[in-house]
Amino acid sequence: MAFLVTFMVATTVATLAVVGGTYWYLRCKRRNPEVPLTWAVSHGRAARLHRRLHCQCDRAHSALARSRARGIEPVLLEHAVDDLEQQALVLDARLVDAARLPLRERHQQLRTLRYRVIEHGRLATRVSLMATDVGLPELATTDETLAEISARLHALAAARQELRSA
Repeated sequence: MAFLVTFMVATTVATLAVVGGTYWYLRCKRRNPEVPLTWAVSHGRAARLHRRLHCQCDRAHSALARSRARGIEPVLLEHAVDDLEQQALVLDARLVDAARLPLRERHQQLRTLRYRVIEHGRLATRVSLMATDVGLPELATTDETLAEISARLHALAAARQELRSA
């Protein structure tokens, strides 16, 4: 009997720790305190638009991080990503307001906001592509470099062949 009580207490404590940790993680991850915590897992239209907005911003941030990892500081693109982040917060506030409206007005507002989220995504994709392209060598330069490497390898192979035959 004591084993059963101990097992139940340990299970309850573990469950509470997981639920509490998840709640804490979601609260810390939120960028806008007005956004309900339930939007992290909700299937509602406003919640999906909210998550889509922030996934777009995260992709743009990760593209900038990859550029920095290559040793490039895309300052102008950083400003664009910051502006996109600010616009995402503004759109978040409008999504929260729209989610509180009666059904008919809510659907009209969310349809309008959906198009703005789509445009935000297009801009975030453009920033990501630009961040990816920054600092990459031109294709002509790459072709010349590959031709030089090929010539050196050919010369090395010829020298090895000459040494073997001597």
